[in-house]
Amino acid sequence: MGRLLSYLGLSLLCLSLLGSFLWNCPSPAAAGPLSEIILLAAKPYRYYQLYSLRPDGKDLRPILDVRRDCREPNLCRQTNEIVFSMRTIEGGWNLFLTDLQGSYLRRLTDTNYDDRHPVWSPDGSQIAFETNRWGSNELALLDLKTKKISRLTHDAMVNGSPVWSPRGRHLALVSWRRGAPHLYAYDLQSGNLRPLTKKFQACISPTWSPDGQYLAFRGRSYFGLFLATIDRHRQLKLYRQGTERASFPAWSPNGDQILFSEGNATYQRLSLLDLESGQIRTLIDLPAPAYDLVWQAKTRTWD
Repeated sequence: MGRLLSYLGLSLLCLSLLGSFLWNCPSPAAAGPLSEIILLAAKPYRYYQLYSLRPDGKDLRPILDVRRDCREPNLCRQTNEIVFSMRTIEGGWNLFLTDLQGSYLRRLTDTNYDDRHPVWSPDGSQIAFETNRWGSNELALLDLKTKKISRLTHDAMVNGSPVWSPRGRHLALVSWRRGAPHLYAYDLQSGNLRPLTKKFQACISPTWSPDGQYLAFRGRSYFGLFLATIDRHRQLKLYRQGTERASFPAWSPNGDQILFSEGNATYQRLSLLDLESGQIRTLIDLPAPAYDLVWQAKTRTWD
């Protein structure tokens, strides 16, 4: 009886967390005609699940409800389809497609290895992703028409977290080739890989500005964590004040703000950094950590 009560208590706690996570969501009809959307992964109970959110911090709602970890959502602007990674019953991570309503689930890769961090090409014809199917973590391309997977990197280094430049010429990525994570740019035409950051101990979570002129990322130095931007000439601007706990930066579609998650054992929230003023404001408080933020434009407005 004691064990049964413990299980019931845990179940009620999970339901309470999930209810708290979604309690302030208005009805879909109240969402309004917005052409932008924030996607994220959160873990309000046992599994990471996908959620969508209006850019004004309202209408937080689940996209899928599956008994598997789901991470790293990315939206195709042409079709409003979401590609994401999901841990499968075989034990590895594979790539899947769904829509904003989670009305279907389509599998893209079928492997016992890990296919992670998928991102759409700007024209919606290809998906770049990170995989360990060749031994070490490398970058690959999936052609949606032919279903062919092409290997991009061949250097047996840890390469991952690709993001596509807005014009489709480059992929920014994180590589451990110097013993710590740093940012690199991969030229899809020439295959050349050039370093972007050298100064800091660790640089992760790159996100490209809409005009393709800057990358935002999370950095670490001897002075702690911070958000920063870097341009094609490797000119850096650091935002140390107020971003000491910032993770998973995501650029706004008009390029004037960066969204990020932050928190500790007592609070979790999404915050907005105004790039011109450097001011930070809270978008929404959350009862569960938020991961893998993306802020993207979409072709169709809210229903």
